[in-house]
Amino acid sequence: TNKISKSEMSIKLKIYYNTILGALGGLFAWFILGNLGYFDHFLLRDFVSGIFIGFFIGGLIGSVDGIFDKSLYKIKKGIIYGGCYGIAGGVLGLFIGELTLWIFKGGILGRAFGWMFLGLLIGISEGIAIKAPKKVSYGAIGGSIGGFMGGAIFEIFRTTFGSYIISQAIGLVILGACIGSLIALVEDILRKAWVTVLTGRQEGREF
Repeated sequence: TNKISKSEMSIKLKIYYNTILGALGGLFAWFILGNLGYFDHFLLRDFVSGIFIGFFIGGLIGSVDGIFDKSLYKIKKGIIYGGCYGIAGGVLGLFIGELTLWIFKGGILGRAFGWMFLGLLIGISEGIAIKAPKKVSYGAIGGSIGGFMGGAIFEIFRTTFGSYIISQAIGLVILGACIGSLIALVEDILRKAWVTVLTGRQEGREF
């Protein structure tokens, strides 16, 4: 019973870390973008925004496995690979998102579906980075749902309070938190088999 409780705690901690680090990634991205100023051309704006959003959210979520293994090497590797693939996902996702927003002519659904593609492409970056096909599928599902929720909430706050800066901050934090938590949650729900370490340095760690 004690081993089972530790296993359940490990799952909860994974979701917790993914949520917190994803949210911090969104917050860091918002902070950097806010200090860079406004870009007149929307393509340049989306390119720069995609770089920072993808890098921070993808990189910090990518570091979670290293944190669980208490390995500085894996943490650095997770940040680098997750961040680099996150950049690609962030840039491409924002471009597709802007196109989707234009097709829907704005609104909550337009923003939600636009950010859904952003979340999808950032979500799959972790799986691609570690060459794990299952992680790609988990990231695709979790990232899509997280992006949709983050985009919808962003647009609701933007139209309610009329402040783009505050809405962007809240939206990016929720985007990162949703992507991180839902990737871990979907992985836990859909996995078919796993191994739990019962004793030793990585006791409670699951693979």
